[in-house]
Order: sequence, then structure tokens, then C-alpha cells
Amino acid sequence: FYRQGLIPRRLTVDELFENAEEAEQAGDLATAEALYRRCIALDRSDPIALFNLANVLCAQGRGAAAKLYLQLAASVDPGLAEAWYNLALLLDAEGDRGAARRSFERAIEADPLYADPLYNLAHLEFEAGAFGKARDLWQRYLRLDPDSEWSRKARHGLALCQRQSQWI
Repeated sequence: FYRQGLIPRRLTVDELFENAEEAEQAGDLATAEALYRRCIALDRSDPIALFNLANVLCAQGRGAAAKLYLQLAASVDPGLAEAWYNLALLLDAEGDRGAARRSFERAIEADPLYADPLYNLAHLEFEAGAFGKARDLWQRYLRLDPDSEWSRKARHGLALCQRQSQWI
């Protein structure tokens, strides 16, 4: 329906969600937002609709609103690691390092194999001067992602941690 530019009044939640995803992928963020909001109004227990709406809001530069929907998504499904991770990124961008750290930890707890929060938490720990913690986190990260561009950065971070440990 989205492709036709028409949105019938009585779509199922699944059809609304599908149309919202199509609008989002097409870059029509206003339509995607409206459709995700309709999905949520019909089913407030869907953490993915909450998460996707947060991503749309973030893409529109509406970080405060995005943060709220990420918190809702994480409260509906505490195992949704991506919600915790995206929330941590927003909190970090706001300068709330403590809350960002806790959200990265929740993301790791929800999915121990999700490498991105390990990397970002290691970076936070490094910036805070907790070089041992940063080293351990980057080592865990590298076991999960040994060959990416980010792994090169993690190896560099590890080397810096080792240098700092020698100076202390």
C-alpha cells in the first residue's frame, strides 16, 4: 500500500508494520513515523515497533523522543540488546557517561555475542582511565569480531591500554 501512496484505513498491525518499514527504507520518515505510531497504538506490547519508531525519530534529529521510545522498547523486552545499545549511544552523545555505561552493560547482558556494545563500553572505560576494564572488554570484542575495521581500532586501543599499564 505504501508503494501505491495509499494507506487504507483498516490494515492489520502486521500490514501497518510492513508499510512502515517500506516507508522507512524509502526515506519517507514522516510516513514511517505515522505508521509506527499506529502500530503502537494498536499493540503497545511490540518492542520492535517501539524500537523502529525510535530509530526514525533519531534519524529526524529528535534524540529526546527517540530516547523515550528506546526506554519503552527496553522495558517491554529487556532482552532487546539493540534497544539498550542505541539508548546507550544517545546517552553517551548527551554526555551522560554513567547511564550510557549501564545501558551498554544491559545490552551485553541481553546478548553476550553482540560485539558493538563491548567495543563502545571499552571506549568509555578507556576515556575514564579504567584501562584494565577497557583492555578486557576489547579482548572480548576481538574474540567476536577479529577481522573488521573496528577490530583494527580495538587492537589500537588494546595497545594504548598496555602502554598505560606500563606507566602506572
